[in-house]
Amino acid sequence: MDYSFSYNCNVKVVTPQTNAFVKMKLNQLIKTTVIKTPHILYLILVLTIFMRLYFRFGHVFSDDAYYDFLSYTLFNGEFTKDFLGAPVFPLRINIIFLTTCAYYIFGTTELAAMFFPMLFSLCNILLTYHLAKLITKSESIALIAAFLMALLPTDVAFATINFADSAAAFFINIGIYFLYRAYKHESLISSIIGGIFLAFSIYCKIYVFYICILLVILFLFDWRKSGKFNRYIFLALSIIGLSLFIEAIVYYNLYDNFFYRFHQTEINYLYGKNDFFTKGSSFGYASSKDYLPQLLKLIFIYNPKVVFLRRFHLFLPIIALIQSIMLFRKKQFLLIVFWFLGLATLFIFFTTSFQAYRPQVLRFSWYIFPLFMPAVILSAMFLSKIKVKIRVGLLILYFLGSLIMCNVYRDYFNLEEMNQFKEVIRNYPEKLIFTDHYSKYSVDLLDDYNQPLRTRRILGNNFQWNSIQPGDWIIYHEKHIKELESQNHSFPDFEILKNPDYNKLFQTGYFEIYEKISD
Repeated sequence: MDYSFSYNCNVKVVTPQTNAFVKMKLNQLIKTTVIKTPHILYLILVLTIFMRLYFRFGHVFSDDAYYDFLSYTLFNGEFTKDFLGAPVFPLRINIIFLTTCAYYIFGTTELAAMFFPMLFSLCNILLTYHLAKLITKSESIALIAAFLMALLPTDVAFATINFADSAAAFFINIGIYFLYRAYKHESLISSIIGGIFLAFSIYCKIYVFYICILLVILFLFDWRKSGKFNRYIFLALSIIGLSLFIEAIVYYNLYDNFFYRFHQTEINYLYGKNDFFTKGSSFGYASSKDYLPQLLKLIFIYNPKVVFLRRFHLFLPIIALIQSIMLFRKKQFLLIVFWFLGLATLFIFFTTSFQAYRPQVLRFSWYIFPLFMPAVILSAMFLSKIKVKIRVGLLILYFLGSLIMCNVYRDYFNLEEMNQFKEVIRNYPEKLIFTDHYSKYSVDLLDDYNQPLRTRRILGNNFQWNSIQPGDWIIYHEKHIKELESQNHSFPDFEILKNPDYNKLFQTGYFEIYEKISD
C-alpha cells in the first residue's frame, strides 16, 4: 500500500514566511531567558561586595598605623604632631586627607579607616568594565575583565586595608581611562580630567612616575611616526608637572627646599636598607665583586619571577604576557600592550632612587598594583577566545583559586591572632599601656583615639622603667623594634621584661603583653 498520500497530508509546508515567524519567536524567547549585561554586572558587584566583606581585614598593624595616625592629627588640627614615622608618609597627603574625611563622617574608628579602600575597590570593578569595553568594544570581554578584577586576591584583601597602593592605582587607572577617551573622541576636556586624576595619584604614592615615563615615550614615538603633536598627552603631562611645581613652591616656603619631596623620598629609601637586595645594604654588597652578580640576579631572575608567576596574582600577568605577544604580532591593541609591557619592564628594572641605581625588590604582592588593570583586561581578551565550556571551567577554577589565596592572605597577615590581640586591647580600656611609638599608633586607633590617650612611648636608651607602675601593661613587638632600630631609633634593653617584676599575660603573633606586678 502506498502511504505517501496520508503522510503528506500531515506535514505542513515550510514557507519563507513561517521560517521568519519561527526566528522571531526564538529571538523573543532568547530575550526573555538570557540575563542582560547590566544584570551580569550587578551580580559581579554583589559578588565583589560579598568577597570583600567575608575576607575583611581591617587594621593590620603595618603602614596603615602611620596613615591612620596622621589622619587623626589632621582631623585634630595638629598635622604630624608627635609623629615619628618614616618621612615619606606625610607626603602621601591624599590618602591621609581621605581617611580624615572618613573620620568626620563615621568617627575616628577602625571601620572609618576602611571606608575609602572599600569604595575605591568597588569603583575599580566598574572602571575595569568600562575601560575594557572602551578599548575592545566587547561586552563579553568587559564582563570577564570585571569578574577577574572582582576576584583578584590582592584587590580583595586590600579593599579593607588602609594602604596607599590601591588608592594610587585607582586614580592612575581612571586617569588612563579619560586619556584614552580623549584619544578616541578627540576631547581636550577628557585629557584635562585624566591629567587631574593622574596628578591626584601622586599624593597617594608615586607610581604615576612610571606612567609619566610611558606617556613621554608614547608622545615622542607618535610625534616621530606621524609628525603630529599629541596635545592630549602633552596636556595631561603638563597638569602633572604643574601640580608638582605648585607642591614644590609650597615646600620651599615651608622647609626652604624646592625638592623636598625627592629629598624625603631618598631618606625613606635609606631607611629601608634591605630593600635593594634581599640582604646587604641599599648601596650594594660590602664586596664590590658581589654587587653585579646579585644585581643581575635581581633584575633578570627574581623580579621577573614575582611579577609574572606570583601565586597571589593567580598567574594573570603571565597570561597577559602571552596575550601581549600575540597581539603585538598581529599589530592589534598596541596601546594596552604598551601599557602592560611598559609597566612590567619598569617595575622590574627601574631605579627607586635618582642618586644611585637601586631597583626595587618586589617583596610584596601589592608593590605592582598599577599593573593589575592592564593584566586583567589582556587576560580577559585571552579567555574570550576560548570555547565557552572551557572558559567557564577556567573561571570556576579562578574563583576557587581566589578563595584559596584570600585565605593565604589571612594567614600572611596573621589575621586570626591579630583579631585576638585587638579583642584583648578593647576588653581592658582602663589599662595604661607602654610600648614603642609604631605599636602605639595602632593601639590608639583600636581605642578610637579616646582622650586622654592611655598609651605612653618607650623610646631612647635612657627610658626610665620605674615610670611604669604595678598594674600597667607593656606591649612588646620584636619585629617593630628591629625595624625602628634600623631607622636610627634607640630603645632600652627589653630583657628586663624577663625579670620577676613582669608577668607575661598574653602572646599572639609577634605581640607580647606584659604586666608589671611589683616595683
